[in-house]
Amino acid sequence: MLASVPLSGGSGGDYVYIPLTITVVVALLALLLRWTMRPSRRTGARVADPAQGLLIGVVATVPDEAERLRRLLVAEGVRATSRAVASRGQVLVWPDDVDRALHLIAADRNHRPGPSGAG
Repeated sequence: MLASVPLSGGSGGDYVYIPLTITVVVALLALLLRWTMRPSRRTGARVADPAQGLLIGVVATVPDEAERLRRLLVAEGVRATSRAVASRGQVLVWPDDVDRALHLIAADRNHRPGPSGAG
């Protein structure tokens, strides 16, 4: 017959404190992982639209202008594509090229004359 050996220093409270402690530790680890894995808003990180795959939209305009901007970006060495969204055209680039593409688009808009009749 097996003899049972009592645990020294144990109490009935161990059945409550140990699972409670484990639950608190797991909850704290889950919160820590959730906090560390969330996209950073401070660094200006952009999140891609799942419909676009990994590409990031940098400008939406009339289709002809979107195609012209896409050609401009490609000529400057930026990997870009365009797509039709409703009645507009959207220019998409890879995440590594977003800053450069935005800079080139802003520079292009600053150097282009305004609409006719303005001025």
